[in-house]
Amino acid sequence: MLEGAAASGDWEGNHGFRLFEPDSELTALFYLGAVVVWGLAAFAGTTMGRRAGGPIGLVALGLALFVFPTMWRTMDVAF
Repeated sequence: MLEGAAASGDWEGNHGFRLFEPDSELTALFYLGAVVVWGLAAFAGTTMGRRAGGPIGLVALGLALFVFPTMWRTMDVAF
């Protein structure tokens, strides 16, 4: 995907903001990662409670994974 765009010159000036298009595989992987982390947080029992952050830390990581592609596309439009 990126090799063809860089070779054709279409990618110049975008500074990499086009990585998270709504139908890209990378966006799907971020959403899948968010769901997996949320699943881990839901079933994290006492073993995660002893670690720093615990299930709340996993929920925060899942939210970050979920929001990152949207933030990236917003930055693309804004700049």
